[in-house]
Amino acid sequence: MPSLGAWLPTPAPGSNRFAATVERLIFLGEVRQVHLRGPGDWPVVALALQCQSQNLREGQSLTFSIPAELVVVLQGKYAIPKAP
Repeated sequence: MPSLGAWLPTPAPGSNRFAATVERLIFLGEVRQVHLRGPGDWPVVALALQCQSQNLREGQSLTFSIPAELVVVLQGKYAIPKAP
């Protein structure tokens, strides 16, 4: 399976790697907005360079990875509340 993060530092095996399905591809010039359906049916939106994502197709299964130093956790409706 191709990796969206191929141009980023590769995370250690098993860390921050997720299976997903490409739902929609949107051309934005030099980049492509990639709408994925990730683990637990969660939506994921990523930007990929056009030259590195030209083989992606809607309905395709892939694995994407996110280097830990690029992860930002935001509070939202899916956030788990802090224990008292």
